[in-house]
Amino acid sequence: MRASEKWEVQGTEPEVLEQMCAGISLVDLEGRLKYYNREAARILDRKPEYIGRDVAACHGKQESVEKIRGMIRDFEQGRKEPFHWEIERFGRRLLISFSPLAVQGRLVGCIHMAVVKPS
Repeated sequence: MRASEKWEVQGTEPEVLEQMCAGISLVDLEGRLKYYNREAARILDRKPEYIGRDVAACHGKQESVEKIRGMIRDFEQGRKEPFHWEIERFGRRLLISFSPLAVQGRLVGCIHMAVVKPS
């Protein structure tokens, strides 16, 4: 961990995630949504009933489903670098990053991050 041992925010990671100005969603290796923060709810229309749901079911385009599954497959095959792209959603330009999520060196899922692109 890269943090000062004597700083009062240590151990407050959940609060930090909730207050970020980036939409964060965590997806397991089966492609199921496991977590999203407040900003993801705001800019990506995440809802509590989506937890545990296959994210592919949220995408209307088959090409998007194949893209998501392909990225997860690439991470399972050892890719460490995130994927980056831009989309238009709900009248906003969003910058998207999809990264592998490893815990103690073992791949457990993916981090989907979205930020509103400044005009």
